[in-house]
Amino acid sequence: HGYVSCELVLQNKAEMVVASEKSVACLNKAVALADSINIMPFISFRQGDGFEAITKYDKLNCAVIAGMGGLEIIKILKNRPKKLFDFVLQPQSDVILLRKYLIENKFNILVDKLVKEGDKYYNVIRVTKGKCNLADLELYFGKTNFTDNYVVFYEYLTMRQKKLLDFKAELGGLSNNLQQELD
Repeated sequence: HGYVSCELVLQNKAEMVVASEKSVACLNKAVALADSINIMPFISFRQGDGFEAITKYDKLNCAVIAGMGGLEIIKILKNRPKKLFDFVLQPQSDVILLRKYLIENKFNILVDKLVKEGDKYYNVIRVTKGKCNLADLELYFGKTNFTDNYVVFYEYLTMRQKKLLDFKAELGGLSNNLQQELD
């Protein structure tokens, strides 16, 4: 609710930011945050679902879509401005489905890795226009976790394996999908 927009301005990553939120309550939180750190002139706050708050006069060169499920991100991408192809995506779920959508719709996945904050892991995917082919493991786990993000990725896999083993011991078995993940 405004954190990414504020950080983009504070770190000089963007001269101007358009921040949209679906709910008025969330938008008000973003406005309050920007106001509390005196950066209101650098952010245009708009209430709307996805890109519906964007006008033809907005000159967007990149968009961040974060904090929602992969299926919702797909829905938003389907309604993107036609000339916009640069995105940073942070899906909370359905990451594999999002990766499949990106490949099928001519997005090139540049970076796809896990980041850790506190004890939580988040997928972050940077895409642009172009073709991309992923091996099955990259589709499931992310393209760049195997090459430039090994420490965080290994930590995540170890934690995930332990959770699945604990879950299996508690229930006496796993669903086919979870057992396949464990194998």
